[in-house]
Amino acid sequence: MSVLLFLFGFANFSLATPLELKRGENYFVIGVGEYDYLPHTGFVKGRFAGFGEAVLTAFAKAKGYTFEYKAVSIPRMFKVFLEDATVDFMYPNNEYWDAEHQRKKGVLFSSPVVTYVDGIVVRPENKKISLAQLKSIGIIKGFDPIQYKDLVKEKKIKMYEHSDVVALLKMVLNKRVQGAYLNPLVAAYYLKTHVKSDEMLVLADKLPFINSSYYFSTIKYSKVLEEFDEFLKKERSFFHKLKIQYGVQDPFLKDPKKYTPPLVSEETSFVTDPLFAEK
Repeated sequence: MSVLLFLFGFANFSLATPLELKRGENYFVIGVGEYDYLPHTGFVKGRFAGFGEAVLTAFAKAKGYTFEYKAVSIPRMFKVFLEDATVDFMYPNNEYWDAEHQRKKGVLFSSPVVTYVDGIVVRPENKKISLAQLKSIGIIKGFDPIQYKDLVKEKKIKMYEHSDVVALLKMVLNKRVQGAYLNPLVAAYYLKTHVKSDEMLVLADKLPFINSSYYFSTIKYSKVLEEFDEFLKKERSFFHKLKIQYGVQDPFLKDPKKYTPPLVSEETSFVTDPLFAEK
């Protein structure tokens, strides 16, 4: 029977302890977004955490790699990855983000790691709001709400930026904006853990939203990416359990009332032990 084990796999912690760390061989720098988007990715007391961290931790442990996580602001993310080459990989990434720039640089993407949904989360009474009725939204500073850009430019929708997810949620709850451009799981997580509110927000499914996947990406290290893909395929059962553990298996969050946030702390990244024993 499997038991839960704590693994230390956060920023700047070596998952393996080779005698000599050689960048590009057994040591890699992973660029991660400097914003909180738990339970997918984020930071707890300055340490990278969430489902994405747990996936990368498991992979690095299995292959004997050392990963260092480098937090990068959204405006600088692609410059650091594509131009400066100060990071070897980026997670999460998607081929549609800064698409032309990534194509020109020949960015390589892994198999899908996890499905995500980004759209407008609203108070329950506004769930069926139409695009014509939408007049104001909040968004994380640096995010690119592709489906709403033209309407914002034409001043049909007012857009308010903020670097803090909790602040955006409070803006919706207090009716300062009609909705916030967020992942519904992320909204539910921070409502429960930070706002500590019994109120909930739901995805306005009559409005445009994105249903896509997060990927692991690199420019130079195709071999490592191939190993990662093989790892995802081989340990499919393990990753399914990990998705349930972090509560990311239902990207649309069909029943927000039943949502229970996973435990994500700065000290623990939990996986199953023995690591991949149950198939």
